Amino acid sequence: MKKITKKSTKISIKKPKKITIKNQKSEESEKNSKNLQKKIVIKKNKNNLFFENSKELKESYLELIKKEEYYNFLQYMIDNELLSKCMEKEFRYYYESRAFIYPYPDSNIQFITYIKNSKNEKNYSDFAKLQLLLNNFVSFDFTFKIISYIMKNYNNNNILKDSDIINYILNENSKKENIHKNFQCKSSDFIVENLSRSFKKYLKKLDPPINIQDTKILDLGCINLKRFINISKYLNINKKNIYGSFVDSNYLYDNKYIINIHKNKNNINLDNFKKINSNLKLDFPDNSFDVIYCEFFLQRIINLNDMLREIKRILKPNGYIMIISTMCIDVNDRLLSDIWNTLRYTLEYKDTNYLKKPLYERYYDYTEWDYILSKHNLVYITENLIYNEVKKKTSSINYTNYAIYQNIKN
Repeated sequence: MKKITKKSTKISIKKPKKITIKNQKSEESEKNSKNLQKKIVIKKNKNNLFFENSKELKESYLELIKKEEYYNFLQYMIDNELLSKCMEKEFRYYYESRAFIYPYPDSNIQFITYIKNSKNEKNYSDFAKLQLLLNNFVSFDFTFKIISYIMKNYNNNNILKDSDIINYILNENSKKENIHKNFQCKSSDFIVENLSRSFKKYLKKLDPPINIQDTKILDLGCINLKRFINISKYLNINKKNIYGSFVDSNYLYDNKYIINIHKNKNNINLDNFKKINSNLKLDFPDNSFDVIYCEFFLQRIINLNDMLREIKRILKPNGYIMIISTMCIDVNDRLLSDIWNTLRYTLEYKDTNYLKKPLYERYYDYTEWDYILSKHNLVYITENLIYNEVKKKTSSINYTNYAIYQNIKN
């Protein structure tokens, strides 16, 4: 995958500029856009927060990323030296492939599609990434055994399904093959430290400076409470000002159980943690928080605009939202992230029904996040791209994007 470098720019701290998107559609593009919007009718699922099928995932993407608006936004980034013209063409191409050309997790052909794409494009680095990913879950020798099994069938025109490959791994494991027990990547802690450092540097530039200890921070989603506590420590936030908003059950773990563990260990007030209602209403008053922290959560929400409106409601004017998300640009990036989930839930969590009811996530690159959030007057302050590491610091499989946005008054 190509390494993406985003140019830094000087941003006015006292008077951040509101991003406006010029809409200069031709008659033909406007007609096509209207026809497309007629087809996109999303029935909001009031009983679930997360995506339940690939149709919801695809339609939601088309609803959020309006083609002509997004292309105009890319031009805005070029004009403000946030993006090169060369990369603008790449992002246009990737937009088309994201919206229309993708085998979703329920297709059961993600492994073989990834391999086929890598071979057709002669992208051997992508093929190596799959090996690195497998090696995060199984031994070095077992990794090559799996790859050999897949390629032998592929070369004989025997196309394996994802379920075939997972069953092969599980069956071989019964023969005492080595599957690692330590699945969690240490790079996540590295990301949290860098995000905290970036935020501290920004706050020091403010005049007058903000006393971070007195700020109230919310963990939206509670995907990993341990890391949220760590980031609160890095920022020196008073423990009484630490809050959380969680769901009853998450794909990763039972949040209530995790919260109770950390209640005794870190003296966190459990009363500060509230359940997210199925209608996306957050149980906090308007203008409650100075900072909202979201780790790999917004990419799972089916009605993202509704959630962003709630974030705006509970976030103080000029408050900040810190976002950590999976950074995917091309099709293989998305496939690799989905394959990661498949391996994690089938091997680590031993979920035998995962392939029948997989995790659906909506992956964005940083330009798309900037575009979506700008429409809610959440304006980019700083961001960076960090490699997700697998066992060794030099063994990267994909990117993680972290960014900070400021809540600008309407």
